[in-house]
Amino acid sequence: MIRSHNIFWSTPILFILLLALSSCSNNNEEDEFQANASDTGEADTDEDVVSSFCGDNVINLDLSERCDGEQLGGSTCAEQGFQSGTLACDSSCQFDTSDCVENPRFVCGNEVIEGEEECDGNVSDDITCATEGFTHGEVNCSEDCEYDYSECYNPSSCGDEILDEIEECDDGNNEDNDGCTADCFIELCGDGILQENEECDTLGVILLTCEDESLGVAECENCEIGDPLCESASECGNDALELGESCDDGNLENGDGCSSNCDSETCGNGIREVYEVCDGEFALLRCQDLGFSAGSVTCDDQCLLSISDCHSARCGDEVREGSEECDDGNRVSGDGCSRYCRHEFCGDETINNGETCDDGNTEANDGCSENCHIESCGDGIIQTNEMCDDLVESATCNENCTNSVCGDGVINATAGE
Repeated sequence: MIRSHNIFWSTPILFILLLALSSCSNNNEEDEFQANASDTGEADTDEDVVSSFCGDNVINLDLSERCDGEQLGGSTCAEQGFQSGTLACDSSCQFDTSDCVENPRFVCGNEVIEGEEECDGNVSDDITCATEGFTHGEVNCSEDCEYDYSECYNPSSCGDEILDEIEECDDGNNEDNDGCTADCFIELCGDGILQENEECDTLGVILLTCEDESLGVAECENCEIGDPLCESASECGNDALELGESCDDGNLENGDGCSSNCDSETCGNGIREVYEVCDGEFALLRCQDLGFSAGSVTCDDQCLLSISDCHSARCGDEVREGSEECDDGNRVSGDGCSRYCRHEFCGDETINNGETCDDGNTEANDGCSENCHIESCGDGIIQTNEMCDDLVESATCNENCTNSVCGDGVINATAGE
């Protein structure tokens, strides 16, 4: 019985001991976890975790931020393609360019030099081929508004023994008959230059003098003269076109299209035939005879009179014609040529520049002087109705142009009155 009693009480005591050991083990694991968290720096609560966001004044590229607050990463309006201005950052951390100034748009071809254009249309007189080292040519403005020097050049120097682009040869001189012409072209038959070994050098026929001193022609073939055809052998009126004839109708009559000396009777030969009104210059009739004021009557290509050049003179077109005395390109008086294209002068009854009157003559003592100024007391010119005229009051001349005499009824202060 005693043994059995000891076993009954020992069982609860063992259970209590096991429970205490388990509690100690759990406390050790929690302490170990807290120690590990402290070593790694990880926050043990949500309040201790810090996240990056737009507006924290830190540019976070992982969040596709280009800026944040006042942080622009050193960027400016100019780096964003604008001319100037102030770059800012918007609420989504992207660049705000609303205060940036756009670059002006330059248009090539509006004849205004803008931006980086060198020219636009015309080229400045200061820009010439000479400034680029050329002696000839002209500077143009390209379609891209840049200077175009493609037409500038230095002419070749024939005879300098340097073969330039436009030269076929250059033997160091400017002489013919040595294989290279004076213009630096290869000498050959047919070049139009008569060499020492050639009888002729031309295409077709050449004129020459026959043995009987008459005019003749001959073919030039391979730079050699062929058999001549002499004018003395021609016979007008034999119905055969021969040397020296422009026609041959088998007779020696005029007025039938072919004259008695076998010249074509055609309009333009300078000879007025019976069926022509005119031929060549015509001076028997004037445009003025036909009611026009200027121009010339001409003979047209059908040998008829033409008045296409006749016209009325137009004052102010800078062409003096007809009855015009002058034409200075305007219809304004007072510049030497009146609005009616007449010379302006004192005495033409028109008050021109520098005149105060113009009575149609150049005589004095009629109210308008000989140089077209109003005659009056004080002008320094003694008129017929004046005793004197000293411009101003003097000791001998009153201000009314009468002689100063004590008792004349005019107080003359200059004379001491």
